[in-house]
Amino acid sequence: MPLLDEMREGLGVIMSEGDLWLEHRRFALRTLRDFGLGKNMMQEKILYEYHRIMDPFDDKMEANGGKFKTNPKKDFLALMIGSIINRILVGYSFDETNMDEFWEIRRELDKSNELFSFFDFVIMQKGIEKLPFIRDRHAKLMKSNEESLNFAKRQIAKRRKDIENGNYYIDEVAGPKDFLDAFLIEMEKRKESQEELGTFTDKQLAYMIVDLWQAGMEATILTNTWGFLYLLKNPEVQEKMRQELHNVVGKDRDVELGDRQLLPYCNAVINEVHRMASLLTLNALRRNTRETTIDGQKIPPMTDNAVVMVQQRRGLKNPQVFNPERGKRSCLGEGLARAELFLVLLNIFKSYRLIDDGDINPNWPRGKMTAFVRLPVDYECIFEKV
Repeated sequence: MPLLDEMREGLGVIMSEGDLWLEHRRFALRTLRDFGLGKNMMQEKILYEYHRIMDPFDDKMEANGGKFKTNPKKDFLALMIGSIINRILVGYSFDETNMDEFWEIRRELDKSNELFSFFDFVIMQKGIEKLPFIRDRHAKLMKSNEESLNFAKRQIAKRRKDIENGNYYIDEVAGPKDFLDAFLIEMEKRKESQEELGTFTDKQLAYMIVDLWQAGMEATILTNTWGFLYLLKNPEVQEKMRQELHNVVGKDRDVELGDRQLLPYCNAVINEVHRMASLLTLNALRRNTRETTIDGQKIPPMTDNAVVMVQQRRGLKNPQVFNPERGKRSCLGEGLARAELFLVLLNIFKSYRLIDDGDINPNWPRGKMTAFVRLPVDYECIFEKV
């Protein structure tokens, strides 16, 4: 697709393919695993950001009699999740000293999500983007990509300058502090062994940061936002989940990843949130160009994506009904997004009751379909301290 090719130039890890994609997917998985993905180290990072954002929110709520009306996505979720992924990738959180930078990029991402449609894949062909009636739309669609890419380039340039000036030191024995360190260490190892850098370039690093930053942040923010919405509209599920949390965890400590096996109903709720949210309207562009066989099962070419399968009546009874009792479903793994959703969603519902004040758009289940994601309606709700 010409527009996506222009946005990523065949680099990064989402829109790339072939040997480059394979090499950098493996590198990213190995690096994130070394950071403790899904383990205690990752849990500490997530819970640190959770309390950094939610503790002041809690104080504000108590000053208002234990209740507070809020827009979860805008008031705390975006900043919390953005800070978690930013700390993992480039080593720092967003606070009052650098928050403007974060919100500038967020605004452009939100605009792009709202604007992007399947129609753009048709009209944005090479050479057409310069036509008068296409030019402005093309510029708007590219702006969020440019903002994110410039952000990544600034992080790389600053890290290199700090290293050169002696203000930052990468200890290869102790290991990298963030993804940016890990990539620079790999580049240095290749130089020292007189090995070709190959695809390990600053340009590829910038696109890797953009891909991991956007995918790691956007999916988790939207899934949590959908999760809050479904639980607002299903208060009996919310109460049943909270009862399990209080019985297992109590009220005085955080929910932790080690509690997973003891919280079957909460896990069922999270699985159902994933199914009902069905975020991706267009899956990542991977292809089986010919028939293949997996575990004895023939997979025809151009197979439908999984989003279709989890919404079909043929496979599920009443697929449009939110019902955590459906049972277990397969999971791709214990990744960062899974850990974030588990820790953020459950700690919030352990401590707060979310109340629908009746102002939410009645067509909320439909959301808004864009070229890539299914967006939840914008909404406010009442948080009540439990």
